[in-house]
Order: sequence, then structure tokens, then C-alpha cells
Amino acid sequence: MSHDLRRRPAQGRSVAATLLQSQRFRVRALTRKKDSLEARSLEKLGAEIVRVPLELGLQKDLVAAFKGADGAFLMTPPIAPPATIEAPLGRQLADAAVEAGVGHIVFSTLEGVDKITGGTKYAPHFTDKARVADYISSLPISHSFIMLAFFYTNLLEYYVPRMEGDTLLLPVYLPDNFRAPFVDPLTATGRWCSKFSQTPSFTMEKRYRSLAISSHRAKWSKPFSA
Repeated sequence: MSHDLRRRPAQGRSVAATLLQSQRFRVRALTRKKDSLEARSLEKLGAEIVRVPLELGLQKDLVAAFKGADGAFLMTPPIAPPATIEAPLGRQLADAAVEAGVGHIVFSTLEGVDKITGGTKYAPHFTDKARVADYISSLPISHSFIMLAFFYTNLLEYYVPRMEGDTLLLPVYLPDNFRAPFVDPLTATGRWCSKFSQTPSFTMEKRYRSLAISSHRAKWSKPFSA
């Protein structure tokens, strides 16, 4: 079963492109469509493109795709209710990385809204990612978590500007007192994730204005392939 994922994988592209442009890494990029504009762009930069649909029941395919990689950047796309497969997809990705012998996982997560609010707020695209992070923490693999803040790109993807007469309206449906750091996922993700491969024994747990990072047992001995 396939799902409308809506968003283009900005974070994964950022990580792959950053590592490739450093000319220090070999990168294997997993995608649902090898002929997509984004996949072809990464291939031109030197990435090995592997087609693996993001669906349940494909752990063997993922294991094969992860084989030989020293590290893997993982993320799950937000899947609109009533579908509830984002957390199982994340667990499948993590299990495949462990089975393939990947040395380190970097997972893009978010806050566990259900736990924080005692179930009074419903935000499965946050909570499911937090559940995947909890699951990764239980696995016998070195791992790090990156938590991006509000995307600038949300303003074009989810709050689409429109013209009314000669006035440009930005319909941002957020409370007047909403305050949050903004970040560009196309540039920030790769820059921060590259630190996990460049800094030996990178263990850090801090919150920044743009993102939060948490690492566990992050010990690098050689560059990794995404």
C-alpha cells in the first residue's frame, strides 16, 4: 500500500548533498523513484541511487540497501490519519540498519506530544517520530537524534500565499503569541548531520534556537556512507 507523502524529502537531500559536496564520503541514497528530479540531482553529484519504496514488509530490501554503510540518516514522513504506519516504518528502518551492521544511526525526530500533554493534544506526525526515537534508543547501535524547528518551507507548502486584489496574504494559521525558531531543512540538516561523522566520539545534548541534538554512544572511526 502506498501513501501520499506530500512533502519532498528535503532533510535527506540536504544530508546527502552536504556529504557529497565535502568530497569525503561515498553516499547511497534510498528513494521511491530513481527517475525523480531530486534523485537525478543527487546522482549527478555522485550518489549511488537505490530504489526502496517506503512501505512495510520490505525489511530485506532495506537490509540489502544498508549493507556496507558505516552510518545512516533516517527519517519518516508524516502520514495523514487514519493511517498509523509511521512508527512501524521507523522501527523497520532502524531494525534493517541494525541487521545490516550499520555503525551509527542519525534519526530526525520530534517531540512526543501525546506524552507531554497527557494525551490531550493530537499530533501523530510528532508523537510517532518520538516513539521511533525511543525504539532506536533500545537497540544495540550507536545513535544520534536531530530535532529541527519550524521549517521556512512550511510557509509555502502548508500556508500557501494567495492574492486578494493587489494584496499578498500569508495565511499562517497559528496563535498570535506563537514563538518558534525557524530553520531551512535544505541547508541546516546536512550541515548538522555532517558533524556526527567529522567529530570523534561526538556526544552532545544541547538545544539550539534552530534545532536540538541528542547523541548516544556516537563513536566514529571512519567516514560513513549515507
